[in-house]
Amino acid sequence: MIVMKPVDLKDKDVARFWKKVAGPNNNGCRLWTAGKGVDGRYGRIQVAGKAHYTHRVAFVIANGRQIKPGAFIDHKCHVTLCVNPQHLQEVTAKANSENRSGSQQGTKSGIRGVNWNPTHKLWVVRVGHAGKRYLGGYFRDLQAAEAAAIALRNSLHTNNLVDRVGPSEIQNAVDSPLRN
Repeated sequence: MIVMKPVDLKDKDVARFWKKVAGPNNNGCRLWTAGKGVDGRYGRIQVAGKAHYTHRVAFVIANGRQIKPGAFIDHKCHVTLCVNPQHLQEVTAKANSENRSGSQQGTKSGIRGVNWNPTHKLWVVRVGHAGKRYLGGYFRDLQAAEAAAIALRNSLHTNNLVDRVGPSEIQNAVDSPLRN
């Protein structure tokens, strides 16, 4: 990962950056409108001859400091093209992996941490944390399984914003300090 320091950003770079950003949408996201990475999920921009992710550049511009070594810039809004500094937070790898939205692709339930167990013919709740998998129980009712998955994530995770404030309120979450 290329380290960007505020000194690398000239006034012309900052002006060029913001010219490629759309105004806020209904969720307050400010979307990057120019170049994207190979997968098309993250914005990219050249600064001082090096390619940088746009959400990281937005964080450096807004905070006037380098991103801490090993830190990630997490999208609280879960919109990877968003560069609104209010939607970005500096976190550890652990906190970044905790702030996810939705379930894994291909799950029968469509709910994060809830899968169908064909042997028992029940919904099973499993949540990963710090390299381990935790069992939250077996359920006949999908809503009860979802509630159990949320409760288990809340007991294990510190940065699971969707579970704690709900998807509609994430854009209002205030920037927080680096989390473990």
